[in-house]
Amino acid sequence: MSQTTITEVHEAIKAKLRETFPKVTVDDYNPEPELSVLAPALLLELEEFPMGADVGDDRYPAACRFSVHCVLGWEVKSLALELWEFSAAVAQLIRKSGVWVKGGVLTKPEGLEVYPGSFRKDTQQGYDSRVVTWNQTLYLGESMWNADGITPQEVYLAYAPGGDVPPADEHEKAEYAGAPNS
Repeated sequence: MSQTTITEVHEAIKAKLRETFPKVTVDDYNPEPELSVLAPALLLELEEFPMGADVGDDRYPAACRFSVHCVLGWEVKSLALELWEFSAAVAQLIRKSGVWVKGGVLTKPEGLEVYPGSFRKDTQQGYDSRVVTWNQTLYLGESMWNADGITPQEVYLAYAPGGDVPPADEHEKAEYAGAPNS
């Protein structure tokens, strides 16, 4: 079974941002370059990943703190309001589409926040930004409960409205599409 990595999740987030905002520069956050040259831009940063709650399957629960820096240049009319709208659109995307990879290795985004970011006011090239942040746990490594290669041969169903499991002779064999020879 292939294991999901931090890089895969990071790239999946950027791919979703590019798909949703095709006319915007999407890249990794780097505080060094002149951000006004990149604007409009969405710059992704993984701030930290301390160990999160252990689910008991031997994977490392990386409690990731992601940030997207939403950058617009000073030439934008109503810059402050446009930045709030831009960052709100990003926050909505994260809330709606925040499970970036499949396989049960990532929790839904939590603690979504938007706040002012960095700015630079020049007569020629200035910018302002807002930062969208969220927490999301990524389970790294392989689960000790991995069941690859195990396929159920038969599946039985029973109705137990009171919570008591009915006797075995009251279970009905169910048709199982994933069973061998079916």
